[in-house]
Amino acid sequence: MGPARLENIVIVADVAIDHIITPTSREDYDSLVKNANNYSELFRLVTERNILYTKQLGGPLPNLAQYLSTRDRSVSGYAVVGDDPQTQEYIADLNRLGVNTNRFTTNPGKTAECIYIFSSPTENYPPIWIPNASSKAPSTLPFDFFNTHDVLLVSGTKLNLARRTIQRFSRIIVYNPGPEVLSESNPNEILSLLDKVNVLSLNEEERKHICKILGLAPKDLFDQFPSLNYLLTTKGSEGASMRYRLPGSSTTCGIEQDLSKFEHRTPVEQIVDTIGAGDAFLAIAVDQILRNYKPDDILLQATLAAQNSLKHKGAYIPRLWETDATAHSGIIETD
Repeated sequence: MGPARLENIVIVADVAIDHIITPTSREDYDSLVKNANNYSELFRLVTERNILYTKQLGGPLPNLAQYLSTRDRSVSGYAVVGDDPQTQEYIADLNRLGVNTNRFTTNPGKTAECIYIFSSPTENYPPIWIPNASSKAPSTLPFDFFNTHDVLLVSGTKLNLARRTIQRFSRIIVYNPGPEVLSESNPNEILSLLDKVNVLSLNEEERKHICKILGLAPKDLFDQFPSLNYLLTTKGSEGASMRYRLPGSSTTCGIEQDLSKFEHRTPVEQIVDTIGAGDAFLAIAVDQILRNYKPDDILLQATLAAQNSLKHKGAYIPRLWETDATAHSGIIETD
């Protein structure tokens, strides 16, 4: 796909900043879910009621960046954010993680956040997502900035922003649409989104949705989209699969990672939550695709990263930059 010297990756993430809030009791969990409608209100409630909680960054940008950083990739980010104290703290943490946030766009007086609320310490109750994405992406995008990078990685963002960004980028494009794509039922819109994509990463539901809209089987996507070289599909507890185009040929092959036979599968009692496992999977897959690793190795290493992610809140290992990143990444080198 490309030489190993491709180092600079720009991640275009959602306008929302994600935080994971972990109350320590079921009573507090129920109270927050019932009464908190946005991030500011959540913090007002936990302060007034002296609720014990832990807070952690989440979302595609830090989740992807932390794994790419362990692989010595240079990462920049683009997002529309607020200028409130919590957002500034988030940006400072991204900078400590090594993410270049110089081209973030700020909406003065706005917040742009989402909240995941969990019951602690294990996922005994479903995660609750409270959105508060009050800002919108601007109509003018810094394409000069995007095209100074080798790789564009668009993950979990609004479809119109993804489309405009992908259509103007001139190098390697990785697209992970996330649940946004499930709201799209117009074949022409899907076609315009995927026309230039080189690596497409979906969960099984998203892949079925796209194939149904276009009237294609997964293998036929490669005929429809000549630029597509890799189709990654995560399947939750069943594992993952990858279809790929053979170099110099229109022929495609497919491989599966069946977790029922996977010796490194995370024991159920060690699973903290599943949010972010897809980000971990994608980041390692992208890194190894850029290094021209064998398809079997790509799928194995990406699956290992996802399995390791299950042991932590989100894909985001707490304060990764304050530890030995490689030791905590759970990723086996194959080169």
